[in-house]
Amino acid sequence: MKTRILLTILSILIFTGCGLSPSLDDSDDKYWQKYLENDAKVQEISFMLSASTKDLKKTEIGDYLGYADIKKVRPNGIYTREKIGEIYSFGVDNQSLIIINLNNNKSMNFNDKSDIDTMKTLKKIKFYAIGGGMIETIVYSAKEPVCKVFNEGKKVDARSVTNYYLGDEEDMFATIINAKIGQNENEIKSLKYEFFINERDLEDIKKSATSKDFKNDVIEKDILKQRRILENILCLK
Repeated sequence: MKTRILLTILSILIFTGCGLSPSLDDSDDKYWQKYLENDAKVQEISFMLSASTKDLKKTEIGDYLGYADIKKVRPNGIYTREKIGEIYSFGVDNQSLIIINLNNNKSMNFNDKSDIDTMKTLKKIKFYAIGGGMIETIVYSAKEPVCKVFNEGKKVDARSVTNYYLGDEEDMFATIINAKIGQNENEIKSLKYEFFINERDLEDIKKSATSKDFKNDVIEKDILKQRRILENILCLK
């Protein structure tokens, strides 16, 4: 790993290796990205962009971008593609999102009022945030509808798996966090790491990623982002 990357690992700006890679056809050679799913299993994901998506930098929040597939490998080595959900533009820096209704495991239309209304009734919602060098999955859950609990000022459960990609290399690591998210207070219940780093750099990356500074500068900010997703997207009144 290059020294400059090691020296700047505490800055979120170094994670610039992962975003939507345009693929406008359904060929077998499209790009696959390894990542850790919310169940802590290694998967491969690929992004199929709409032919109308010519410039991601010009998209606005809510614009439809395409869809994401996950790779399913058969015993004979041949793989099939299983659709995860529809991708929509989200925020800045070419970030995008996918929202899954975990009652029926179907993707939700970010621009459809009936889907938005349904989203507010769900006790379990899955959210993908893609871009900025990361792939993150967050499952929000509660005994009552997540948005009802959150808007009443109570905490909801959030399990997040965030994959951090180091520059243009294949190296990555992931944080697995179980937290309580509220309007005024958040609580990290557990934090684990998975490293997919070459042996030469593993010790240095592990030391930096598990440091107090990384927790304060990156993980705490990620928890705040999880709250903003509830406030500004999933549970917006």
